[in-house]
Amino acid sequence: MRIYSSRGWMALMVAALAAPSTMALSPPQPQGPTRRAWLTQAASVVATTTIVTTTTALLPNEAQAVASAGPCASGVGSGCADLAEGNALIQALQEKSAANKERNEKEARDAYYMKNYPDWFQAAGKTLIKKQSDGTFVAVDDAELESLKRDNRLTLETAKSMGGRVVDYTQKPILVLKE
Repeated sequence: MRIYSSRGWMALMVAALAAPSTMALSPPQPQGPTRRAWLTQAASVVATTTIVTTTTALLPNEAQAVASAGPCASGVGSGCADLAEGNALIQALQEKSAANKERNEKEARDAYYMKNYPDWFQAAGKTLIKKQSDGTFVAVDDAELESLKRDNRLTLETAKSMGGRVVDYTQKPILVLKE
């Protein structure tokens, strides 16, 4: 039989009155993990280990199949045939991409130049101008720029991408030298 002090007895009575459906004099619960909790945790570890081992055992073959395809960039490379897998549409798109490779690379390079260099040249007292004849860029100083404007040899062009089909508003307008 358990003996309670007056203070403990009062706490026990308050708890019993607050929750009459629960038994205030229930036996104390054991401290620390129970046998059931330990077995549940052990079963979880075993299941996780089994899943990870099985998944890891299956992945190398699939990963090897993906890694074995050679490179294929812009429709050119040793892995293009593997990636197409005999699909006529994919092969046609790879051929079209290979045919437009130089134009696409030039377009990307020009976009890079026009996004990154005009401000640098302007800080150096020069302006970047695109030649209309061959599409190369020339840096001219302020005096030469005024001369070209006075002679009406400059036009303003909006940058385009995707082979000239889409206006690229991420770039500033380009000064083009008429020749």
